[in-house]
Amino acid sequence: MKTILLPFHGEPADEPTLALGAVVARRFAGYVEGVLCVQRPAAWVGEQYIKLPPESLAELTKEWRRTADKARERFIQSAEAKGLVFRESMACEGQPTAGWHEAEGCEDQVVADYARLFDITVVGRRAGGHKRNWEATATSALFESGRPVLISPEQSMDQCGDAIVVAWNGSTETARTIGLGMPLLSQARRVVVLTVEGWMVPPHTGKRVAEHLQCHGIDAKAHVVAPQGRSNGRAILDACRELDADLMLKGAYTHHRFTQLIFGGATQYIMNHATLPVFMAH
Repeated sequence: MKTILLPFHGEPADEPTLALGAVVARRFAGYVEGVLCVQRPAAWVGEQYIKLPPESLAELTKEWRRTADKARERFIQSAEAKGLVFRESMACEGQPTAGWHEAEGCEDQVVADYARLFDITVVGRRAGGHKRNWEATATSALFESGRPVLISPEQSMDQCGDAIVVAWNGSTETARTIGLGMPLLSQARRVVVLTVEGWMVPPHTGKRVAEHLQCHGIDAKAHVVAPQGRSNGRAILDACRELDADLMLKGAYTHHRFTQLIFGGATQYIMNHATLPVFMAH
């Protein structure tokens, strides 16, 4: 986890996300790059594009530049306050560092493409109704980047990765998530492989996964919970609280995404309700 991409807009809601990215960077002496996506000034009325006069476009461009400069300044100040050394280009120097990048286009599309150059993307969950669609960015990165995504909760985390819960259901996506998450798992003080009764894809049990991790020198144990009338997502999050976990690993959209969007599912529930960071891959 040496290179970390982090969408940043210069808003107070970005602070917990950057705090989590800094935790990971300090753990691995890594590099965090804040990315701000630029969209060309335009005006739409309904579905009709309205061409703006040159003077209006010029003023909008200036306003965007002011906003971008403020976001960059806030990122640098916040990153340095969290122990990251700012650099003008990507640099892993044996100490946690940070850099800044601006790109043109819609954030979900830009991040999904750019994230292929990074070990992980950290996306901050936003409160309902927030103007920025964080979930679209996270989902695009999961499906298009080929890299894992770390979902940050709305509150700041002082630590992440000491006590990990692996939400295991036997799926290909979860197996891939475990493989991509081995740097985190290898540094954890304790790991619990959690299964929910009735959620498993047979025949591979959580106990066998724990044994696999033990072969890598990881202190891993298996744990099974009963749903007791709860959804799988709710049962997993309740168990994470009971186990005092500070990070969850989970395969993303192990059932079809459209089905989860319409009928709900563990991925959708956890993305929207987790109070701990969630490391996901698809």
